[in-house]
Amino acid sequence: MANDDIAVFLICTALLAMISVLSLFFLARYMLTIEIMLYFFFSTIFTQNYFRLTESSFKLFDIIDKIQAYWILKLEYNIILPVLLVWATVYWNGHKYNTVAFSIILWISIFVGIDFVNDLAGIIDKNSQYFLYSTIFGFLSIISLILFKHLYQKILKREGLVI
Repeated sequence: MANDDIAVFLICTALLAMISVLSLFFLARYMLTIEIMLYFFFSTIFTQNYFRLTESSFKLFDIIDKIQAYWILKLEYNIILPVLLVWATVYWNGHKYNTVAFSIILWISIFVGIDFVNDLAGIIDKNSQYFLYSTIFGFLSIISLILFKHLYQKILKREGLVI
């Protein structure tokens, strides 16, 4: 990928990250601020761990030797994906299990899709089994957030913060 192309990709990713952070303010209609913060922090920790595990520990992909590529991945895994996961929790409020199942499939598609776009754009050089691990980790992240949400809904109800 040429320097100009990667710079444009970085600018687009930064704009998307800013829009996604600003979209968290619209969640106040649906959830308490403490809930938004809890889900965002949990999602951020989970996606950061995924990034570290796949990049450093498992060596499933290599970042190309440009600082812009590193920042693109950091914006995606530290801001964009966690915000999308928080929006998924809003979508689950008051919906039936088939809607949750649909959102799980949609989340895994988005999670793997972002990795696929990074591969196509030349941001990462992936291992042959990378998309399998990406799919598994996307599934684990959303299931963990569902369990986390269920656990903290009980705690927040007990403390009188959520009706």
